[in-house]
Amino acid sequence: MKYYKFTYAVDTEETGHVFMQIKDESPALDRDKKNSVFLLESDKLPDFVPDLNYYELENAAKLTDLLSGGIPPGAKGGLVDGFIINKKLKDIFQQHITCTCLYYPAWIKVKNDFHNDYFFMHIVSDLPDYIDYEKTDFFIERYTTNLGPITLSSKEDYTNKNKALEDVKVITTNNAILKKEIIGKYDLFVETHFKFNTYISEKLRNALLEEKVTGISVVEANDIDVI
Repeated sequence: MKYYKFTYAVDTEETGHVFMQIKDESPALDRDKKNSVFLLESDKLPDFVPDLNYYELENAAKLTDLLSGGIPPGAKGGLVDGFIINKKLKDIFQQHITCTCLYYPAWIKVKNDFHNDYFFMHIVSDLPDYIDYEKTDFFIERYTTNLGPITLSSKEDYTNKNKALEDVKVITTNNAILKKEIIGKYDLFVETHFKFNTYISEKLRNALLEEKVTGISVVEANDIDVI
């Protein structure tokens, strides 16, 4: 099965020549609210609707269907998985099968105008045991140095051996083998163990291209295989 890496485009004619279209943090966001966006967690959906208030576009940025930036830090550290998207892109995603996610209303401020047809797509890719550990080639890495291969038989085996490593060594892979019987059900998911990328199916990729969705980067994945 063919899958593609999905993310936002950066510094293009379409998005504007900026690193991120959305400014780092809107002055309107309140960290102390009980429904603050900064209380979101990366591994579970909240029991409240987060207050996103509004995001502000950089002066040199252009408005696109997918906007770069604006992803809040997780309450437990790291970043929450997700994207700032408009209704057009949200409708396309909802016509396909995605891993667990929710859409929260968000406003986008462009100079003195406000656009109210945007959403923060909060993704929690809580898929079951989807990596084929026996078929995947793993190795031990220290910083960027490959220290040699290691054999794993299961997620538990990976967890135990990874914890046993000394110094700053980690177990990783250049090409994760994913189980077709699990991953094949989804048109969008996040690989949360080794690559931390968002992947989409060929079906969803074709729909995005047919609808001429703007602000996206879609390239064929060469770091996973679904078999």
